[in-house]
Amino acid sequence: AQEELAVLQKLRDELTATQTYSNSLRDQIKNIKIPSILISTMPKSGTYYISEYLSKGLLVDKSVVSNQYFPNDVIYQKRMIEFAEGSYVSEDHFDGAEINLRHVEVVTDRIVVHIRDPRQATLSYIHFINSDFFKDNKEFTQKFVYPVLPNGFYEMPREQQIDWGIENWLPLLIDWVKSWVRAEKMSTLTIKFTTFESMVEDEKAFFEDIVSFFVIPKERFKEPKLIKNEAVHFRAGKTDEWRDAFTSDQIARANKLLPGNLCRRFRWPHGKAAVAVSAGMTGNAQRRRRAKRPKKTENAE
Repeated sequence: AQEELAVLQKLRDELTATQTYSNSLRDQIKNIKIPSILISTMPKSGTYYISEYLSKGLLVDKSVVSNQYFPNDVIYQKRMIEFAEGSYVSEDHFDGAEINLRHVEVVTDRIVVHIRDPRQATLSYIHFINSDFFKDNKEFTQKFVYPVLPNGFYEMPREQQIDWGIENWLPLLIDWVKSWVRAEKMSTLTIKFTTFESMVEDEKAFFEDIVSFFVIPKERFKEPKLIKNEAVHFRAGKTDEWRDAFTSDQIARANKLLPGNLCRRFRWPHGKAAVAVSAGMTGNAQRRRRAKRPKKTENAE
C-alpha cells in the first residue's frame, strides 16, 4: 500500500509540474502580440461560437467594442482604441453606418462582416426569444427587447410568432446587410464578407481564412476543442430550416422582402429556388405534416 501511495504521489507531482509548465508556455504565447480580429456579425449567425473559437484558438481575449444595441449599434471609442492595441477578438453586431466606419477607419484598415441567410437568422431569433431566459423574465423582455414584442407573444402559436418575425425582425437584418454592402463602396476599409453557410460547409477553412486575412501567422492558430452545447450554440446550426418551418405564404412574403442582388451575391436561394421543402404544399398541409413528426431535441445554434 505504501508503494502504491508513493507511485500515486509521484504521478501527481509530475502532473502538477506538467500543468505548471504548460501554463507558463501559454502565458508566453499570450504575451506575443498579434493583430486584433475585428468582426461584426449578424445576430444569430454564430457570434459567440466564432469569437470563442478564435479566442481559444489564438490564445487571445474577447472584447466588445460597441454599445451592444441593435439594429443601430455605435462603436464605443475608448474600447475600440484599447482593442486596436492587439491580441483581441471582437464580439459585436454594429452595422456599416458612417459613424461606425469613421471610428473603425482610424484604428485599422480591415474588418470581417459575418452574415447568414436573413430568413434563417429570423427563424433562429424566434427560437432564441422563446428561450427560458426571456420567457422567465418577461418584465425585462418587455422593457428592453427591440422591436417590442406584442402582448401575448408567448401565447401565440409558432406560425404567428414567425409572422411577427418576418414583419419586424427580417427587415432589420436585411437593412444591416445592405449597410455593409454600401460601406464597401464608401469606406477605405477592406471588408471581407463571410457567411454562416460557408462556416458550416468547411469550418477549418473558414477560420483559417479569417486568421490569414488579419495577417496572423498560421502557426499561432490551433483548432480548439469546443463542446457544442447551449453555451456556444443555441440550437441546430442549420442553414435552411426556414424552408420547412415557414409556410408557403411566409416564404413568399420573406422572399419579397429579400433583394435578389443580395441572394445572388451570397448564394442564398431566391425566386423559384426558394420554396418550401415539400414544394406545392399549402400552409395547412405543411403544418399537418410537421404535427405528425416526433419532436427533435434542440441542442445547438
